[in-house]
Amino acid sequence: STGMSDNAEIKNTINFLKNKKAHFVILQCSTMYPTPLKYVGMNIVEEIKNKYKCLVGLSDHTGSVYPLVYGLSKKFALLEFHVTFHENMFGPDNSSSITFEELKDIVDFRKNFEILSNYKIDKNKIFNKFKLTKKIFGKSLSLKTSRNKNYIIKDTDLVSKKPGNGISPSQRNKIIGKKLKKNLSNKKFLRFDDFY
Repeated sequence: STGMSDNAEIKNTINFLKNKKAHFVILQCSTMYPTPLKYVGMNIVEEIKNKYKCLVGLSDHTGSVYPLVYGLSKKFALLEFHVTFHENMFGPDNSSSITFEELKDIVDFRKNFEILSNYKIDKNKIFNKFKLTKKIFGKSLSLKTSRNKNYIIKDTDLVSKKPGNGISPSQRNKIIGKKLKKNLSNKKFLRFDDFY
């Protein structure tokens, strides 16, 4: 933990540990109880990680879940923090501690964050699985107003309506300029065989 260390001491400590081939994690810490969020120093975690290529984490004394959620989302190697049975309990660390209820929220966030981060999906497989649903919630082209046989379709004649079991709006250019084979109601979806 680097709570009372300056940059030179951090550098010397990391070099010493690396020379000893030690397994270690450097924790950013601001020795304030509790620590205001603006003094947590997340930038230092990133600086140490990038400069020394070592595992980094946070020793937190804010009494808040926010730095912990941030650390989990950035995949810090280690989070160290205080937990109290009740926020009104007596003790020097109580004001800088989270409750067990908040700890449960943190654990739940971590589990769900891991799921969101690690499980990949294939959009094509999802598409195939929901083809029927897409038809229901998709849209099809219809006439804005009913038109007679031999009417030439213009872009302004077309509207999109659910469901998606007719001509897709993405294919509207294929029927613009075509003539109707018969009288067509605006209550029906258009079909390619309605035109010639």
